[in-house]
Amino acid sequence: MKKAGNASLLQTVSAEQLQKLKDKKIYWGHMSVGYNIIKGINDIMKENSMIELNIIEKNHINDKMQAFFAHSQIGENRNPKLKVDDFVKIINNDFKTGLDIAFMKFCYVDITDESNVDEIFKHYRNCTDALIKKYQKTTFIHMTVPLTVNSGLKGKIKDVIKGLMGRKTTQQWQNASNIKRARYNELLKNYYGEKNVFDLAQYESTAPGGRRQSFAMDNKIFYELVPVYTDDGGHLNEMGRRYIADRLLFFLINPGN
Repeated sequence: MKKAGNASLLQTVSAEQLQKLKDKKIYWGHMSVGYNIIKGINDIMKENSMIELNIIEKNHINDKMQAFFAHSQIGENRNPKLKVDDFVKIINNDFKTGLDIAFMKFCYVDITDESNVDEIFKHYRNCTDALIKKYQKTTFIHMTVPLTVNSGLKGKIKDVIKGLMGRKTTQQWQNASNIKRARYNELLKNYYGEKNVFDLAQYESTAPGGRRQSFAMDNKIFYELVPVYTDDGGHLNEMGRRYIADRLLFFLINPGN
């Protein structure tokens, strides 16, 4: 079994802190990378009996449940505004009695080279701020957009052909897309404050041992997904999902601090 070289932060957490997390009502709206992370949480729980969370699909919640970590798909990929609208609808319709923590996640396909990042962030900000004002007992946290990795050997061969044909290469498109994601993530952290943001993109771009996976464009440094965390260039493999799940649970123990 491959494990990330990054030391587990959950090993520094007390049993009392883990119990407090277990007792919370949490909802997370996401898509496929989110399911990777949920699987990573389940991986961790199988190996650590101290971590007991009621991980459950939203539709399986009932009124008798005092605590849960509910999650579900929201919207559809490549339509970030619809994801935000769906998240708002779920909070308003399915969790009227309140939550302790709520958050959503965009997918890497939601923000690409063609995206209008300012418009996407404005819609997210306006809708989320309305939720924060309406549900003042709920902690709304935020998550940066995940990254992708540049093409492998096969992709580079195809890029040579595309370059000869005068077309934008896969690497050029991936770089441009990661730059757009970096722009969105910067807007998110600047507005809500870094302590309120789970920086998924930073973790995804940090290799075991701490080195950042980066590339240069126009004399600036940008970041991409560490190749060892993925098998397809975007979704998280076993190593990646366990690492990110560890960081997410640690963050959820004391969000905003």
